[in-house]
Amino acid sequence: ALAMDQGRIVPESMLLDVPVDYSGYIPTNYDDTYNGLVTVRDSLVRSLNAPAVAVLNQVGVREFLEKLRQGGLSTIDKGPSHYGLALSLGACEVRLLDLAGLYASLMGEGVSIRPRHLPVNETSTRIGNQVFSPEAAFLTLSMLAGKERTDMPAAWSLTRDMPEVAWKTGTSFGHRDAWAMGVSGRYTIGVWVGNFDGRPLKGISGTRHAGPILFDLFRALSPGDSLPPERLGLDLDTLKVCR
Repeated sequence: ALAMDQGRIVPESMLLDVPVDYSGYIPTNYDDTYNGLVTVRDSLVRSLNAPAVAVLNQVGVREFLEKLRQGGLSTIDKGPSHYGLALSLGACEVRLLDLAGLYASLMGEGVSIRPRHLPVNETSTRIGNQVFSPEAAFLTLSMLAGKERTDMPAAWSLTRDMPEVAWKTGTSFGHRDAWAMGVSGRYTIGVWVGNFDGRPLKGISGTRHAGPILFDLFRALSPGDSLPPERLGLDLDTLKVCR
């Protein structure tokens, strides 16, 4: 979203998924393979690490770090050199509620949201920071809402009353945390799976363990829900470009 706001990419921009040496740091993908030319959309939904690091290298670690803090990730309290380019892959400690709030900002037209423990008749509160533009928030949501996803739990796309969800899964270094974050028309849900004492779980992954819980919750809370269409007034247009 930040790279789009900086005018560097759009969802159909092409990125190189190849091994690149950043002063001794060579990001690898989860399956230790590379895919060559990929679109921004494809690299995001497939969680390809090499393109993500390449984009952060253009955006700037300091600028990205400031955006994450602006969006409510207060636990990221060290300098840019501590995190480096691995920050684009989640090389930092965050709280589940904080991360859910940042994902909720995508539905809130880029305005940050602070989750609170509240009675059911109250709502969460916007912090008021315009973290991303409404256009970047919408385009990011639309990419994450794609149906052709390798991290979709088996047969869930065919499940009755399955709501339309924009989601992302992830697995931390050392297989200590499995994550799934999702946004629908009414709810943002965050799921974490792991050991409270931080012990690793061999084979744990966001796709296999956190993802199914996320979709169970969405189906229970908002069956048949849908993401809103592109709202009027967004400064977006479609152009044909030479192949």
